[in-house]
Amino acid sequence: MKFPLGRTDMEFAEAAVPHDLQPGTGTWDALASAEYMVRRNKVGGSLAVFGRYNGRDRNAYQLGHGLSTTAEAFYQVPLGPFTWAPSLGVYVEHSGMDQSDGTVVQGTGSTTLFAHAGSRVWWRNWMVTANYQYAVARSTGEWMVPNRQRVIVGITYNLIRRTNNP
Repeated sequence: MKFPLGRTDMEFAEAAVPHDLQPGTGTWDALASAEYMVRRNKVGGSLAVFGRYNGRDRNAYQLGHGLSTTAEAFYQVPLGPFTWAPSLGVYVEHSGMDQSDGTVVQGTGSTTLFAHAGSRVWWRNWMVTANYQYAVARSTGEWMVPNRQRVIVGITYNLIRRTNNP
């Protein structure tokens, strides 16, 4: 679940900033994700899917629902107490068209295909990730800001650790 905590009333040059550039959405949204990973010895692959169902704000504006998928191959390298896993793959991100009072907002929505290079490092129950994504193809509504490239960094703590996985 995503809570409506960020501001939605920002202005620039005495004009309202578009909905997709505001720090917040003013909506309650439902989020769901699933990941499947297989590994044989040091080589593996994964498929991850993330979905977002966006609610409506107090003015009946709703950002387009989103769906993204990552498919990657990785190779694990033991480095003393650490395990490092570089990866290569693809990432596809789709955002549906926005709606205002139930009517589709033309010029919104996008689909982007990214080349994906990543790295994971495990130590005990901790995992640090760093990913670079570069857009190789996109179809973007005229009012949308195109994504060209991005860097994503994350940290994870696993509550339960399997002895046969890093």
